[in-house]
Amino acid sequence: MPFAANAPYVATKYAVLRLTQTLWLEGGYFGVNASAVCPGYIRTPIFDNCQMINIDREKVMAQYAPIEKMGISPEKCVKIILKGVAKNKPIIPVSGLAHVVWRLSRWMPILLMKAVRKDYNKWRDKVRVKK
Repeated sequence: MPFAANAPYVATKYAVLRLTQTLWLEGGYFGVNASAVCPGYIRTPIFDNCQMINIDREKVMAQYAPIEKMGISPEKCVKIILKGVAKNKPIIPVSGLAHVVWRLSRWMPILLMKAVRKDYNKWRDKVRVKK
């Protein structure tokens, strides 16, 4: 799904997703399978060491607190991925959040984009460091 303030990241995710789907389509003839994993939020220390420029780290982490509760452990993530690969699924949404976002992005993309834009605008105003 589109995610504001992360254009390069989102672009590469779209590219990987479409490439994987194409490989799944073309490779099937040769017995080659491919799966794109859409994990959603997995409880890892990803934000512990990332650099945040002109953004208040504490405010950002407070904003992520509700999402953190919806995340799953890396161990559970691996089990779901392996199950999806065993079933030759071309797309494997992992967490409940990933399933919801995947469905919304397919069924109501404009509604999802408007919600993300609105949320991003509020988030940006809260976390920016005032100069």
